[in-house]
Amino acid sequence: MRLKNKRRFFGACLLLLLGINLIAFRPRAEDPASFQTVTVQAGDTLWEIAQEYAPADCDIRSFVWELKKLNRLETGEVFENQVLSIPLS
Repeated sequence: MRLKNKRRFFGACLLLLLGINLIAFRPRAEDPASFQTVTVQAGDTLWEIAQEYAPADCDIRSFVWELKKLNRLETGEVFENQVLSIPLS
């Protein structure tokens, strides 16, 4: 095979792999029906919100972690009038 054909072949393979990667690993939108929104009130903490909305058999620490991840919170600090998504159990 000539060098020119090898470059085309490997270029096509690279594009195919990139396309598969984009399709397979794209972020998926969560089903909005499986969440509710909560507006943070003055004096609320993420821990208190987690205690109120966590399923009965759930560890509060893991639910707080899930809330932070879901709402893209770097810390556990929440602010008045902030809207949080809460997963429904």
